[in-house]
Amino acid sequence: MAYSTSSQKPRTFIGKMIRKYEERVATEQFYPTFPLGWIVNPFYISRRSLYLYIKKLAPMCNGVFLDFGCGIMPYRRLFSYERYIGIEYGDPSLSTDEIIYVQDSSVPFPDDYFDTIICTQVLEHVPHPEAILAEFYRVLKTRGKLLLSVPMTWAEHAHPHDFRRFTPEGLNQLLYRYGFNVKFLIRTTGTVLTIAQLIMDFIRQKLYGKGYNLWILSWRLMIGLTLYTPLLTMAYFLSAIIRDQEKLLPLDIIVLAEK
Repeated sequence: MAYSTSSQKPRTFIGKMIRKYEERVATEQFYPTFPLGWIVNPFYISRRSLYLYIKKLAPMCNGVFLDFGCGIMPYRRLFSYERYIGIEYGDPSLSTDEIIYVQDSSVPFPDDYFDTIICTQVLEHVPHPEAILAEFYRVLKTRGKLLLSVPMTWAEHAHPHDFRRFTPEGLNQLLYRYGFNVKFLIRTTGTVLTIAQLIMDFIRQKLYGKGYNLWILSWRLMIGLTLYTPLLTMAYFLSAIIRDQEKLLPLDIIVLAEK
């Protein structure tokens, strides 16, 4: 969940400082760093692990990219590509050369068109993921790569479009059924970090408040300093001393599969 910033140009010194802060917070949502990310990103653990693993897998992906369910294309800068095209759900008349809007599960491109497809945290929100995987297989070139992330352990969100969670075995079976060969399957977090992230999200839901103004900003900073920072300190300390190599309760699952 990225913060949005106003399109109006700030005129005062305080307004300019708030704008700079908003821009930094927006960056921290998908590229979280220590210590600021601990304070301003209620999804720090999940987003940090996704970023690090996607960055690690990025050199294996190249060519013409499709970012399905692209949103703001948060991971685009991690890749080297010839062309980068996004697909989002929405009014097709709003489509541009960079983002294509669709209203169903179709991918409006010919067979064997893309070298790489990236799809992060999307399949849980679509009614028919099987249809989308079939389309991915169709539009990928032979030996093309699919970089996919999905949640396993998360609270319900994005109502009314939250339909499922995936286990590693279930996701592997689903991809195999549609012709993909899974090269890498990654459980992103161990149990301690997973539980800590769920607590952080619960705090966000109950205490963060709605809207975005100076009071809300100050309140959220206080939550970050007094609640998130101590919780993250304890979580990372415990995860370092408690062995959890199996990662049986990961937040998210990342796979790199090949056609």
